[in-house]
Amino acid sequence: MKKAFYIIGLLMLMDLISACCNCLEPVFSKYTHQSISLNNLNNAGISPVLTENDTIPKQAYGIRINLNATVLACATPKPAFLLGSSYAFGCRCEPANVFFAKDSLVQIQVFTLNAFDELHPAGAEITEYFKRFTHPNFTEISDWVQTKNNTKYDVSDINSSFDILLITAPKELTQHVFKVRISLSDGRVFEATTSSLVLI
Repeated sequence: MKKAFYIIGLLMLMDLISACCNCLEPVFSKYTHQSISLNNLNNAGISPVLTENDTIPKQAYGIRINLNATVLACATPKPAFLLGSSYAFGCRCEPANVFFAKDSLVQIQVFTLNAFDELHPAGAEITEYFKRFTHPNFTEISDWVQTKNNTKYDVSDINSSFDILLITAPKELTQHVFKVRISLSDGRVFEATTSSLVLI
């Protein structure tokens, strides 16, 4: 008898929570990366800022990488692992929209188009001289790529930006142009170059 009352009480509680939440079924969509663009950064202050100056302190130089994406036309079915989720039991609704990436970043490379130092002539890869920066932490670019979260909950977030800062600066005061190459999981490759600048 006690078991019957327990089951009835549990069902009534679940019905009450469900009525309280009144959650809408979330919409699941996919997005795809389309292009990249670059901005020069000056990190001489409290945080990196965009700059169009053609001279930047070499100890404060960075690149902002902008990932441009678009939502695909068709929404995807709700993933099976989210069916019967615990959101309802906590009276918390799932996000109204969830955007999954159709393609993901697998590699980010940085090249110098001018002679950088004695070991890196024009065209050499210098990815190791840059690190991913999220205040106040620095991360190896390759490590960040492996842990990047590609799931978004607002359409405005599918276009994203991130900063990489120059850790090892050139000794000579010379002109520089950098190229960033991003390889995607579907085999596509995006490339963009910075504007020309002098690292002083």
